[in-house]
Formats: sequence, C-alpha cells, structure tokens
Amino acid sequence: EGVAVEERGEGAGCGWLVVGCVPGQAGSRKESVIAHRQGLEMAAGRPVIASDIPGNRAVIKPDETGILCAPRNPTAWAEQIVSLLSNGARAHTLGHAARRQVAEQYHLQQTVEHHLQLFQQLHNAR
Repeated sequence: EGVAVEERGEGAGCGWLVVGCVPGQAGSRKESVIAHRQGLEMAAGRPVIASDIPGNRAVIKPDETGILCAPRNPTAWAEQIVSLLSNGARAHTLGHAARRQVAEQYHLQQTVEHHLQLFQQLHNAR
C-alpha cells in the first residue's frame, strides 16, 4: 500500500508537501493495485516515489515524472523522501510533470478505447 508523507512547511509558499510513496515488488499479486495507486498520486500532482519494477518503469520517467527506488531498500526510500521534503521546488516540478503526463496519456477516451480492446481480447481468447 502507499504512504503519504506530509510536512507543514513555513516560509514563502511552502505550504503542505505530500509525497506519494508506492512500494511494491515485481510479480506481486498487488501489482495492479500498486499501479492504480501510483496513477492516483500522479494525477493529483504529487511527486511519486515508486519501486523500480517493470510496470513502474513503463509509467515513471526517472527524475522527470517521479523517482524509482530499489524494492526492499528502506535506506534508499528514506533518502528519497528526505530529499523531496527538503527540496520543495524539485517536488513541485516532479508532481507537476506527473500530473501533465497523466492528463496527456490517460484521458477518458483513450482509457475507454483501451478497456474495449482488452475486453475484445478477453472475449476472443475464450
């Protein structure tokens, strides 16, 4: 499951910083839940830190739309969380780019067409 890290900042325009952390392992039964959570965090404009697994690599452009971290490496995760919490500008840039990517690549019409293709494939495989 994901974890949201919040810090109330002080100073010019700092406000709230929420970091979406989406840990997971390749081949996990929860991989689709992880992908859904990641998409929600990105759509909300939150900077995302996710496990460096194939599904996440397909969505996150490292250091452009999010951060990929080695699974099962809590030290690396902690370092990335602290890095984003201490650099609000970088966190904002990642979150903004992630939201823009979701808006461009996953708009409703494209999602509907993708689901229709999937249903057709499933139907044909019967």
